[in-house]
Amino acid sequence: MEKEFVAHLAIEAGEILKSRTGSAIVRAKDGTDIVTDADEASERFIREEILRRYPDHRVLGEEYGSNEAEAEWEWVIDPLDGTVNFARGNSYFSVSIALAYQGTARIGAVYRPLTGELFLAERGGGATLNGHPVHVSTIPRVEESIVILDWSRQQTRQENLARMERILLASHKIRCHGSAALDLCSIAAGQLEAFVHPRLMPWDFAAGQLIVEEAGGRVTTLEGAERTLAAGSVLATNGKVHAEILALLQD
Repeated sequence: MEKEFVAHLAIEAGEILKSRTGSAIVRAKDGTDIVTDADEASERFIREEILRRYPDHRVLGEEYGSNEAEAEWEWVIDPLDGTVNFARGNSYFSVSIALAYQGTARIGAVYRPLTGELFLAERGGGATLNGHPVHVSTIPRVEESIVILDWSRQQTRQENLARMERILLASHKIRCHGSAALDLCSIAAGQLEAFVHPRLMPWDFAAGQLIVEEAGGRVTTLEGAERTLAAGSVLATNGKVHAEILALLQD
C-alpha cells in the first residue's frame, strides 16, 4: 500500500510541475542556486498528503527542511530535482520521494513528468520503470563506460579537478544532465555505468540510491564507505566498474 502511495505522490506532484512549465516564477536561493514557485507548490502538496495520512512521520524536504518529528519513519523528498533545467525549458527534471525506516530507505520513487517515466523500488523487491523490471548494465570496464561527472557547485570544482580528470581520461563518454535522481535511475535502467558527485543532500539521492541497488548496482561514497542518508559524496555504478572507479578517485 505504501509503495502505491509513494508512486501516487510522485505522479501528482509531477502534474503540478507540468502545469507550471514555462510560467514558473524564478528567484535566487543560497548564492547561485535558484528556486521556483513550482518547487514550493510541489513540496507543499507532498507534505500535506503525507502528514494527512501519517501525522507522526518525519518529513525532510529540500525547500522546507524537516518538521523535526521524532519518528522511525522518515520521508525524504525533492519536489523538483533539476530546477535549473525546469526553469530553462529542459525536460530533464523529476520528483524524487523516498520513505525510510530507521535511516534506511525502504521505498523510492522518481518521476519524470514530461515523459511519464516512473521509476519505483521497494527494498528486496527489485526496481521497475513503468511497471517493467530494470537492471544495471553488464559493461565491465571504465574504458567502455558512460560516466556522469556532476560537480555543479563552484566550490567543489577546483578541489576535485584532479580526480575528475582521471575519470574523464579513462572513460568512454562523459555526461552531466542536471538531475541526480534521474541520473541514478539511468544507471538502474542500464543506460549508463556510473555517477560521480562530490556532495549531495539526502533528498538528491535517497530514492535513486535504492532504485540503483534494487536494479543490481552499487552505491557508496567516493571513498568507498557505506552511503547512508547523510549529506556527502556519491558514487553509484553498475557494480562491475565500481572498484576501478574508486581506484581512479583516490589521490
